[in-house]
Amino acid sequence: MNGVLLDWLAHTSWQAAIVVVLVLAADLALGRFLTPRWRYRLWFLVVLRVLLPVTPSVPGGIPRLDPLPSAPRIARPTATPERGLARAEDPQVGAAARARSIPLPVSPPPVLDGDPEVGPSSRPDGRAALAAVWALGALFFLARGLLSHVALLRRISSARRVDEGRLLAVLEECRRRAGVRRKTVLLATEAISSPAVAGIFRPRILVPEETLARSTEKELRHFLVHELAHVRRNDPLLNVLLLGVRASFWFHLPLLYAIARLRAAQESARDWEAMRAAGETSPAAYANTLLRFLERRCVVEEAALAFLHRRSDLKRRILMIDAYRPSDPRARWLGAGTLLGLVWLGFTAPIPAPLQPPTGSGQEKPGIAGTRQVDVAPWEAALREKLAKTRTWVLRDANLAAVADHLRETVEVNVVVHPEALEEFAHAGIDVRLEEASAEEFLRLVCRVAGEGLDWCLAGEAVVLAHHWNLPRAFEVRFYDAGPLLTEQNPGERSLQKEHLVELVMRMTEVAHPWDEDPRASIRFWNDLLVVSQRREAHAGVEEVLNHLLAGGSGPRPPREPWRAKLGEALRKRVEVSFEDVTLAEASARLRQEHALPLVANEACGDRKVRLRLANVEMATVLAWLASETELHSFLSDGAVFIDERPPYLVGSYAVGDLVAAGEGEDREARREELADLVRSHVAPNSWDELEEPRLAFWNDLLVVVQTEVVHAEIRRFLDSLRGALHR
Repeated sequence: MNGVLLDWLAHTSWQAAIVVVLVLAADLALGRFLTPRWRYRLWFLVVLRVLLPVTPSVPGGIPRLDPLPSAPRIARPTATPERGLARAEDPQVGAAARARSIPLPVSPPPVLDGDPEVGPSSRPDGRAALAAVWALGALFFLARGLLSHVALLRRISSARRVDEGRLLAVLEECRRRAGVRRKTVLLATEAISSPAVAGIFRPRILVPEETLARSTEKELRHFLVHELAHVRRNDPLLNVLLLGVRASFWFHLPLLYAIARLRAAQESARDWEAMRAAGETSPAAYANTLLRFLERRCVVEEAALAFLHRRSDLKRRILMIDAYRPSDPRARWLGAGTLLGLVWLGFTAPIPAPLQPPTGSGQEKPGIAGTRQVDVAPWEAALREKLAKTRTWVLRDANLAAVADHLRETVEVNVVVHPEALEEFAHAGIDVRLEEASAEEFLRLVCRVAGEGLDWCLAGEAVVLAHHWNLPRAFEVRFYDAGPLLTEQNPGERSLQKEHLVELVMRMTEVAHPWDEDPRASIRFWNDLLVVSQRREAHAGVEEVLNHLLAGGSGPRPPREPWRAKLGEALRKRVEVSFEDVTLAEASARLRQEHALPLVANEACGDRKVRLRLANVEMATVLAWLASETELHSFLSDGAVFIDERPPYLVGSYAVGDLVAAGEGEDREARREELADLVRSHVAPNSWDELEEPRLAFWNDLLVVVQTEVVHAEIRRFLDSLRGALHR
C-alpha cells in the first residue's frame, strides 16, 4: 500500500510540475495580452492535472520524459501459508482439467507473531517512513484548513442577519446584475475586516458593520457584485477542493506556487466581472473602493473568499483593474488557443505501440500447442460454445433424469443418458447450487456429487452421461513441436533426450490420465514432433507440461473461473460453529443448510466423527479444521468446496540451476538427485507418500513437480530460503 501511494504521489507531482512550467511560460510570454479570466483558466489546468487519474492517449499525443518509472513488482511468497484460499499468482490458461481447483490447507497452520519474510523483501527500504512523513504533513495541513473553516462557522453563527430594506434592495439588484439565481444571505459582523463570501450550498456574504454603515450605494454595489461573482462561479467549492490539494501535496513547492497564482488570477477575474456587472466605466472608482479596506488590519479566515484578503495582493489587483477593458475578441482567441495548446502538451500521451512478443534471453518464449490430426467437428464447436456460457444452477434432491431434463431446458442441447446410469441414479439425491458457472463446470460437479464412476463427454452431437467405462470417449491424435526443448545436437544424445522427455511427460500426467488403461493411448517421437494419442483432457495436461519446460520455471498455474470470486466471499464470511460428536455427513449438511454453502463431502468417509467448536472465524478456517479432523483434504473445484481423500494436483516447475551448480570434480546429475531428496525430506514429507511414486523429476536444471498447490507454495519458499542461506 505504501509503495502504491508513494508511486502515485511521485508520478502525479512530476506531471503537475511539467504543467506548472508550461503555464508559467505561457503566462510570462502572453500575460499582458491575456485577460484575468483566461489567466485563471490557464492556472486551473495545474489543479485539473493533479485530479486526473490518468493521461489520455490520443493520436499525435505528446510523449514526455518521466524520471520515475514504475519498478516491476515481483510476487514473493510469505513465510507462513494463508489460512484461507491459496491465491493464484499467475492466472494463465492451459491448466489441465484435473487441476481446476485451489486447495484449502490440510490443517490451519499456526501464525507466529513477528515471523519475518524470507529474502530481500523483508529489508526495510524507507518507503514506510516516507509514507508516514507524508501522512503527518497531510494531516497537519488538513487540520489547519478545517480549523479555519470551524473558525469561520463560529463567526457566521455570531453574525447579524441584515434586514434593512435599503441594503436588501441593493443586494437583490446586485444578485440580478451578477446573474446569481441562488438565494444569498447578507450578514453583518465586526469579526472580519473585509467583505467575504462563504458557503457552498447556502452562500452567505459577510460584511463588517462599519462598512455597511459608511459605504455609499456605489461602493456597496462594488464589493457585493464581486462576492456574488464568486458565488456564480462556485468558487467556495473550489476553495474546499484546493484545501485537499494543498494538504495532499504540501511538499510540492511548484504546485503551491501555482495555487497562489490561481487564487490571484481568480480575484482579478472576479474584479473584472464585478465592474462589468456593476456597469462601471471608471476603473478608478472600483479601485478606490478596494483601497478603503487598506486602512484596517486584514482579519479574514482563509476558508472565506474576501474582497481583500492580503495587502500584498493590492498592487497587483490595482494594476489589473487599471487594465480593465469590457470586451476584447483578440484576447479571447489568444486565450482559447493558449489553453488548447497547454491541454495538448500537458494532458495527452501518444497511443502506445502494440505489445510485441518478448524475445531474448530470460524472457517468455512462444508456447507449444498441439496440432490436431482432425479438426473439431462443427457440431462439437457449437455445442462447446453453448456449454461455455455462465449462469446460475440450482438443483434440489434431483435424480439423473432430472439433471438431464434441466440441462436440455437450460442450455438447449441434446442429452443422452446411458441406461445403466439412468437406473443406478434413479433415486440419487443430487443437490447443486452454482453461481456464474458454465455448463461444463455444472456437469463435472454433478458427476462428483453423484460419484460411483459417473462421467460425461460429447459424442454424436449430444452430451452423454454414463459410467466412465461406458462413455464413448474419442481419442485424439495431436502433434507437438518439441524442437525448442531439444538442445542436444549429437544424434545419439538427442535420441536419449527425446526418451527422457517422453518419460517425463508420461510421469507428470499419469496421476490424472493413466497411459496403460487403454491401448489407444500412446506417445512417441517422429523427428522433432511429439505424437500423442490421448483423450482431450489428457492433451491439456501434456501441453501444460511442455510449456512449463519451455518457460523455464514458473510454478503452478491454477486457473481462475468466474465463480471463484463469489465463492471466495462466502469463504471469507465469519461464522460460529459447534459440532459435538457428529459425523462428517451431518456437519456438511448443516453447513450447506445454514450458510447456503456448496459443499461436497466424500460419502465413503461420511461416518467419520467431528468434534469442533469455533467462534468468529472465517468459513475457510472452519473447512480447513473440518478436513483436518477427518484426515481429509479441503479444496475448491467446479464451483464448490470439496472435502475428499484425494486432493487435486498441479504441475509446477522451478529453475534451480544456481542450486545444482557443480564444483570441480562434482557430478551435476548427482547434485540434482541430492536436491530432489532434500525437497522430498524437508517439504511436506508425508504428502509424497500419497502419490504412487514421487512425481518429481529434472529437465536439465528445471525441477518439475506434481503436487498440491499448498505443497507447491512450500517448495517455492524452501528453495528461496535455501538460496538466501547460500548467498549470505
